[in-house]
Amino acid sequence: LKTGGAYVPMDPSFPAERIDYILSDSGSRICIDDALITDFVQHQAAYAGSWELPATSEDSLAYVLYTSGSTGRPKGCMLGHKGVVNRLEWMWRTYGFTNDDAVLQKTTFTFDVSVWEIFLPLCWGCRLVLCEDEDVVSPARIGALIATHQVTHIHFVPGMLDMFMAAADTDLSSLKQVIASGEALSVRTVNTWYSKTAVPLNNLYGPTEASIDVTSFVTRVGLDVIPIGKPVSNTRLYVLDANRQLLPVGVAGELYIGGVQLAQGYLNRPLLTESSFVDHPFIAGERLYRTGDLVRWQPDGNLVYMGRTDDQVKVRGYRIELGEVEHALLSLPDITGASVRAVKDKNGEYNLIGYVISEVAQSSSVLYERLLERIPAYMVPGRFMQLSRF
Repeated sequence: LKTGGAYVPMDPSFPAERIDYILSDSGSRICIDDALITDFVQHQAAYAGSWELPATSEDSLAYVLYTSGSTGRPKGCMLGHKGVVNRLEWMWRTYGFTNDDAVLQKTTFTFDVSVWEIFLPLCWGCRLVLCEDEDVVSPARIGALIATHQVTHIHFVPGMLDMFMAAADTDLSSLKQVIASGEALSVRTVNTWYSKTAVPLNNLYGPTEASIDVTSFVTRVGLDVIPIGKPVSNTRLYVLDANRQLLPVGVAGELYIGGVQLAQGYLNRPLLTESSFVDHPFIAGERLYRTGDLVRWQPDGNLVYMGRTDDQVKVRGYRIELGEVEHALLSLPDITGASVRAVKDKNGEYNLIGYVISEVAQSSSVLYERLLERIPAYMVPGRFMQLSRF
């Protein structure tokens, strides 16, 4: 960022095909991998010097985050400094951060929650506590980190929060605020949380295309539904019908987002950018992002999430276009038809099921392994069914 460049996060566990595609599509000039870091550590003196750093403006690109794409290829979403700084400043002020606080950074850096976990401590000035990979999936280890490092602020995807609460009791006395986002937060989860502690649990919502989060809501016991809340600073939200006309309180419509946090569009995808970032119907010269999310206003000014208008789903916090998984299945040998569905289990968690048509008997384990060569593990269905027809 200091050199004026934008970063493109890639998980080393991604399939080689996906990594190659992102490297090519992004046009990245440098790949910071283990080899480059090792060379840097060994030759730091050679790197030192009086560099003249380029000027970085609020409109400069900060990062490009690749998300699942319905066409079978991930799409790179371009986020600028202005939107990120607005979001972090709002968070620091709203949640009462101080220089004595500590943030537990446990979100993979290919997920935009990591942006506030990393850069809020580094840029505004509090402690950053980094997790090892094995910590992230272990409620007991997370609990130990909270207690050992006196963590004050932490993020959970709701499904992981449920696992954390179900584990052994943890000393939560250091916590000041807990943030939940990435998928719908249930009334059950909220009530269970407050049966254990009085630490505020905040429900946040936002797509990658709008700098992490655009709404927030402080939860409490006794609600019939958990709203996604009201807009953050310098953000405008609209609930519109199919003709992009305003809808009244209580009527469901698509959520459109405006304001300083909007992405600059999708890298190398002008047509997709044009269809997703539309002209503002009420303010000339501005744009709105079409979220594809169905919402409604409550009389108190909070928004309630009601579902999707397309095939995009959230599974354990990861945004997945079912079409991309179907494209991957259709690329496998002898598969002539494919459909993927997200089905809720008894705990309300979504799981993917892949349905395939083939004249050859298909092994679920083989399908699973072959898909791992094409798409990230979080996108691979946990179950498969072979059908004669749809």
